[in-house]
Formats: sequence, C-alpha cells, structure tokens
Amino acid sequence: MKTYLLIAVASGAFLFCSAVSAEYNVAPGMIFTISSEQTGNESDFEECPEVYVLSADSQKTDCTMKEKKSDFPRENITCVITRSIPAGTYTLYIREKGKAPAIISSDFTVKAPEIYSVSPPEASPGEIITVRGKYFGLSPSISLTGADNRKIGFTIMKPFKYSNWKGSYGKSTMDTSTGESEILFSAGRGLEQHETATFSISSKTGDASSQFNKPRKKWSFLFYMNADNDLEADLLNEFLLISSVGSGNDIDLIVQLDRAKDSKNGFGNWTITHRFYVEKGMEPLPANAIQDWNDGKGGGREVDMTDPGSLTSFITWALQRYPAENNVLVVVDHGYGWRGLSIDETSNSKHMTLRGFKQGIEDSAADINLILFDACLMQSMEVAYELRHCGAEYIVGSQAPASPVMPFDKILTDLGENPEWSLLELAKDINDRYAEKNSEGIYYTHSTVRLDAVEGMADAYLNFTKAIIEEEGFSSIQSKAAAAIEALQNAVVYNRCGNQAAGSGGIGIYFPKALPVTPPQAPDEVRDFYMGNIVEFASDSCWNLFLYGFTAPGIPPFPIDPRIHNARDSVTNVYSNDIVDVYGFLNEIVNPDE
Repeated sequence: MKTYLLIAVASGAFLFCSAVSAEYNVAPGMIFTISSEQTGNESDFEECPEVYVLSADSQKTDCTMKEKKSDFPRENITCVITRSIPAGTYTLYIREKGKAPAIISSDFTVKAPEIYSVSPPEASPGEIITVRGKYFGLSPSISLTGADNRKIGFTIMKPFKYSNWKGSYGKSTMDTSTGESEILFSAGRGLEQHETATFSISSKTGDASSQFNKPRKKWSFLFYMNADNDLEADLLNEFLLISSVGSGNDIDLIVQLDRAKDSKNGFGNWTITHRFYVEKGMEPLPANAIQDWNDGKGGGREVDMTDPGSLTSFITWALQRYPAENNVLVVVDHGYGWRGLSIDETSNSKHMTLRGFKQGIEDSAADINLILFDACLMQSMEVAYELRHCGAEYIVGSQAPASPVMPFDKILTDLGENPEWSLLELAKDINDRYAEKNSEGIYYTHSTVRLDAVEGMADAYLNFTKAIIEEEGFSSIQSKAAAAIEALQNAVVYNRCGNQAAGSGGIGIYFPKALPVTPPQAPDEVRDFYMGNIVEFASDSCWNLFLYGFTAPGIPPFPIDPRIHNARDSVTNVYSNDIVDVYGFLNEIVNPDE
C-alpha cells in the first residue's frame, strides 16, 4: 500500500493547510459524506464545491457529488470516487467558490479489495457460488483459474449495482456505505478438470483472490493399462467392461491405455497412448480420449509405460482433476512378482522394476489408498514389503498366474450400489468377484494384504530365517515358523482360493530349487539378482542368504536341516515353478507329519 504526503493545490501553487481529524476508509464507488463543519465554516455550503483527493506525487482525482445545484445551500454533501485509483492513503480536499482549498482529511484511505469467503467451499459446475468480502470497487476484472493457471469459464449471476447510488459499474454488488460486497457466479464445465479453482478480483485499486474446491466423489479409479504387448485384446475387453458401467455420481473412472505397435484389435487400431475419462458406453477411440493433458504437449502420444515417470505423470494428472475420498490405482498388465511388471514392446520390451513402480507412486506425492494388481504373481512377500510405506492401506491381487480378464463390470456395479463401502469392503468384493469368475476351471488365489501389518510379518519371517541360518535347532525353527504364520494371517486380511489351490495362505515368496546339476548350484537369479539393491525384502529378511545356502550347499557355510528341504518338497501350492505359498511352507515346518 502506498503512503501519500499532505499536499494541497490551489491556483496552481502548493500550499500546506491545517488538517482536520476526519478519517475515511472507502473504495471507488463508495459514498462518503462531508459536513460544512469539517471545513471550519459555521454556515452551510452555499454552492456546489469542488471535491478531490491528492496523492503524494500530486496525482489529482476528482470526486463526484450526488447533489445537484438545486439542492444547495445544504449542510452536508455526499461524494463518490467514480474511477479506480491505487489503494493507499490520500489527502481529501474541498474548495468552495472564492475560497482556498481546505483539507478535510489527511487520512483518506482507499482500500484494496478483500475476500472473506467463498461459499460453498466445494462447488460443482453450474452450482451458484457466492464470493463475499469488502471494497470490491468499480468494475473489477474477474477471473477463474485452475491449479495449473488455465482459465475456467464462468457466468456472473448478479450485476454490479450500488444500493444507494445511481448507475451500474460492473459485475458485483457493493454496499456503498459500508463497502460490504458480494459476487454470485457459476463455474463452467472446465471446473471438472481441476481439483482446486482460484477466484480473483483485480483492478487498479488492488487484487484479491480465494480458492475453492470441486467436491470430491467417494471413489476415483486410476487404471494404468499397458496393452503394448500380447495382452492387447484382453485389455480392450476390460476397457469395455469398465465403460459398461461408466463414471457416476460417486465414482470417477480414469484410464491411461497404451496399445501395441502392430495393433490389429480394432477401435481404429491406434498404436499410441491415450487417456480417457470413462463414461457409460464409451469405446476406446481417439475421438473419445482427453485431448489435452495440460503439460504443454497436447494429448495422446507414445508413452513408455515401464518408465516410473510415466506412472507418476498419470497419477499426478488424474488426481489433480479427479481426486476422491478413496483413490484406487489399478495396474493392468503382465506381472512377475519381485522381478517387476508391465512389458512395453514399443519401448524395446522393457519392464518396470518393482522399485521403479514404488518410485512412480511415491514421486506423485498423491494419496493412493488401495492398489489392485490385475497382473500375475504380484501378491508376494517381496511386493508387499517394497510397497509397505507407499501410503496405500491395502494391496489386492493374486499370488498365482492371474485370470485373463478381471470382472470390472460387476465390481464397479457393486460399488456403485454401495458407495459408502470402506476400502476393505471393496477389497473383499474384488476377491469375491474374482473367485466367482474363476469358480470353474484353473486354480486361483486372490487376497487382500494390509500394508500396515507387513513390517510385522517381515520381522517374524526374519526371525524364522535367522533360526535356520544360526542353527538354533528344529524345535526353535518350528516355534519361529508358527509365529511367522500368526503374523502372516494378521497381514492377509481376506483370502479366496480355488479347490486346486486349497490351503493357500494368500501370499507367495520366491523359493527356487537348486539347479539340477552335480554338485547342486544356485540359480543365476539367486546369485546375481535377488539382492537388497533390487528388492528390499531379500536382504532385510536374510532370505537371499538362506536361498544361497539352500540351493548351493556349503556356500555360505551353514547346513540346512533336511526337514527344511522336505517341507519345500511337500508344498503343493507352487506357482511358475519358483513362487511358493508362504503359509503352505511354514505349515509343513510346524506340522511335518500331517
């Protein structure tokens, strides 16, 4: 705010005048009153005087009087500043005909706009929003912008009318006596693209702004679907299952879909990556895709879906625009457990490492509450441990090779009918619907793991592993195995499995056998890759050291009790040759004779 000197002008000369103690706080457009007593005169104003304000740099602004010539003589005059001037402290003068200018106030303060509230604090497109404040002034420039400073359309619902003054000066209502102000408007559909919007008032007098939020729905589903491989046909079918339900009053469905470079599965056979806000009945066509990702690069383009930065970009973009009370990340592609997930053939058939996946989530700084793996082998000790601090509450998935197509239509229909479900209730429904779909045919498992219990599960497993390595004796190993089972069952809060996977505990672990050579040798993965710099669980649980001793006897130099080998051989739930059901293995240790 500027500060101005006490300077008066009369007949072109600068004069110092005695100040009167009156104080004013006004904005352009507000009415203020001057009495004849303030001039030091005992009589009324005989004629229309000249009223003006002067700044320290001698910028003069005339004030307009409400009264006409026929209203004089009179005791008081009512004035208004009818153009915007910078906020600050001015000197107010009055000059009557035939007299020198008189200072009415040396503390005539022109106030900048102030915003007190935006109501409601959460609003949807088309909903009337009221902005209240003070000193909005004359014809302020009004704007509405999103979090990325992109303009949002709006409609003013009420014109700017002065309650005690003739004329109309803009787009808001201001009480011309007190300065209390309000603007009523409704935001356009562009508000749907932003979580937070900023309402701004700007004029020569000053600026003011305030934010409000778009109401959050109950649920947002972020589908990260990499079909740039041999799963394209399946993923296109899953897109149609998702769109058969579509986004609704309580659920937003957002998809990033990458297709194969030699696509032959229809829908225009496009080969790049598109993002979709999925509505009921939508097909995965470029015309239905979001045309601007708000990053200065337009819309659809080729994306390496195995790059953690691509995952970060999608999560950040989606939750800036469609945040919800509960945010679900769904990863749809190939899965390889601790080895990683997602194959992008256009990007030289690279895959995303497990550590890269964690980085992609953490770098988004977004609030992901549940992770659903529509991918094989991802419900494992290694995956759960790696993601234990990523912010999600639950992981849902299979420890076995997964079914080709997840029944998203039924899951989303169930949730639409029960939007008040908790995260765990949704997770259980996913497990149940998956089990229902696979009730006939191949073996299956599908479970929900509580991430805040994973550290305890891993600690118990470390104690079990150390009991083997440190040769504590088989009874101690059995006791530690029983404790590990208890911790596992605390972490796996719900589990479904088919008859061919009966007894599965809901979570797997990497547990290969020695190579069939003489003498036995550890697989290359055990020697070179199953290490802490690739997957934390391997070293934090000492499981990599155990596997080395298990598959290459004598290296390192600790013996493995033969009953441990027998337990491994007895486990029936083994997937992809080297993923063993943890509960099944531990139970064979605790109850070797059953």
